[in-house]
Amino acid sequence: MRSFTTFLRFSLLFIYPLIQQATAECECGYEVDGQIFTHKLGNDFSKFPDTTDLQAKNILPDWVLQSWAVPAQNASDEEFLLPRRNDLKNIWIEDGQLVLRQVGYSKKDEADGKEVLVAEMVSKRTDIKYGTFRAKYQVETQPGASGGGVAGFFYYFDDNQETDIEILTNDGPGYVHYTQHPSYNETTKTVIPLTTAKEKLSKPANISQEHRFDWFPELTTFYQDSVAKKKIEKNTPSEPGQIHFNMWANGGLWSGPPSDKDIHMRIDYIALFFNVTEDEAPGATRAFDLRCARYGWINSDALCHIPPAEGAVTLAMTEFSAGRRSYAFPPVILLLLSLGTALFVW
Repeated sequence: MRSFTTFLRFSLLFIYPLIQQATAECECGYEVDGQIFTHKLGNDFSKFPDTTDLQAKNILPDWVLQSWAVPAQNASDEEFLLPRRNDLKNIWIEDGQLVLRQVGYSKKDEADGKEVLVAEMVSKRTDIKYGTFRAKYQVETQPGASGGGVAGFFYYFDDNQETDIEILTNDGPGYVHYTQHPSYNETTKTVIPLTTAKEKLSKPANISQEHRFDWFPELTTFYQDSVAKKKIEKNTPSEPGQIHFNMWANGGLWSGPPSDKDIHMRIDYIALFFNVTEDEAPGATRAFDLRCARYGWINSDALCHIPPAEGAVTLAMTEFSAGRRSYAFPPVILLLLSLGTALFVW
């Protein structure tokens, strides 16, 4: 009996690594187009309860809702910017979508010097550097509205390190702007070539579609519903930063006069896969290395390919842990495991 028990114990030494290998699940990261990312963040708002006003702040732990204001100012001899303020009351969850609102702004509001009330939220992480960033949303304007607004989904470090996806409602429902900053030469008052593009949308802006940008070291590629639409190499960012969503107008040349009726940016989901800088996230790389090494470094079981569309947000929201899944091991292994468990104590 003693020799048989010893045999079982010895056998378990070989079986255990097989179990570890079998339970590997994304421990070596997430891959798209040959690029590997170590972190993820996902929100599927169809799974959230409806909220109003500040309640959204309590159930979005990965995001910081903004409440800062900008005073009126003369940006140039030809451009006066209206005062605007990010109001927490302009972000809520309704019917399975996160809503960012720009409040209608009348001529009387302007004459009275009132602020344009807008909305913005920013990722809590400030150390995001390279990744694939995806969000499905629509931009709703009201019939008969005068004026417009800008719905933005973008990365930002500073004014010289920024990548934008922006829908300008004054363009009509059929266009989107892709930009890497700086895109404007203040000296010559001209657009810097190859830094920005106005592209047709595959669907009208008021119909939900997935917008995406893949930020790699050499270039950024912009997508609509998983179809690549534009590549921009010039001014590709190299600094860590944050991901932003906003709905705004300030009366400037870019946004135009604010809409006199509410505009809503309605987000179905957010799926972000990215790397971080070790300096700003101490220990993050070490934790990833240890987790991946446990499963034999980069291999097909521990490296997950990022699927398109809704599959990406499902992956981004999944919490993995070794041994979580159910596995069908050969009967002989199951027998050894059962006997080994009973006799190991003996």
